[in-house]
Amino acid sequence: MAPFIMIFPIKGKKYHRRRIFWGLKRRRAPKIYAGSRRVGPSRSRIIFQKIIWQGLLGGLFVGTIWIIFFSSVFRIKEVNITGNESVSQEEINQTLKTVFEKRFFLIFPGNNIIFFNREEAEKLLLEKNLYFENVKVKKIFPNLVKIEIKEKKAKLAWCQIIQKENPKNSENEMEEIEIDNSEDEDKISEQSQCFWVDEAGIAYSQTPPLKDLKMSLDSFKKEHILILKEKNKKLVKFVKLGTKVANPEFINSVLCVSETLSSAVDLKVVDFETPGAASRELHVTTSEGWKIYFDTSRNIKSQVDALANVLREKIKEKERENLEYIDLRVKDRVYYK
Repeated sequence: MAPFIMIFPIKGKKYHRRRIFWGLKRRRAPKIYAGSRRVGPSRSRIIFQKIIWQGLLGGLFVGTIWIIFFSSVFRIKEVNITGNESVSQEEINQTLKTVFEKRFFLIFPGNNIIFFNREEAEKLLLEKNLYFENVKVKKIFPNLVKIEIKEKKAKLAWCQIIQKENPKNSENEMEEIEIDNSEDEDKISEQSQCFWVDEAGIAYSQTPPLKDLKMSLDSFKKEHILILKEKNKKLVKFVKLGTKVANPEFINSVLCVSETLSSAVDLKVVDFETPGAASRELHVTTSEGWKIYFDTSRNIKSQVDALANVLREKIKEKERENLEYIDLRVKDRVYYK
């Protein structure tokens, strides 16, 4: 085969570069650039570096755990208590001590601010102190616990009176009142014990004896506090603190009678008495010497309105001197004598 000549012009050149092709394309092997060879660290050096980093991270983790859970940084150092009047701060701290001494997961201390059980502390304080109406415990980092206490306000003193005959034959450790009986030579012994009762009807604290209680209320001018006597011959023992002496409805009715009588009827009440909460009766003695019988299971306001109508229309002030009682216990009826 005769060779042929192809001329490729190149710009800017005065000559031609000739290439002669003999019918076959020449194949050239590609050039590979391997680059310069780098020498890395040895295997032993890599292992050593891993050990160093793992040791540093492990030490940092252990140190963090110790600082958070076992050091004194987050240990409770101060307990701020507000609102306590009847219970001292030492008694509250003694109650909290049982919470501090407990361990979380048997390892972490309970006096750590992170593991301090706020709900358990509130529940324990309410159980141990019947004076408290509400308790709120707050955790303030890093080492402060704040306790806000709301105590119950005394509104009703419940006095139970047990009557016994022949007190000479019985040992009397409570307050005794001997009453002379003109018909019999025997005497009646009255044992009394009084408690502060909250709106739920629970006796939460013992008061002074009945005589001293009246004197203390008069001296401090606390007329808004009502003394209710439970007088029943079947009463043989006193209630214990923390037990319910009456349901809330009975307590609210007694307080309502005390409030509405002073506002709706111009009467001064000197004594409140009941045969017991189960009887649902309330006997009120006025300063004029006659009594009013209420049914606490019915609406108190309607009974007071009926009383006002009877005193205004049926019983004049001069006739009250011979009045013995006004009975409001029957619905839509008023009996008086």
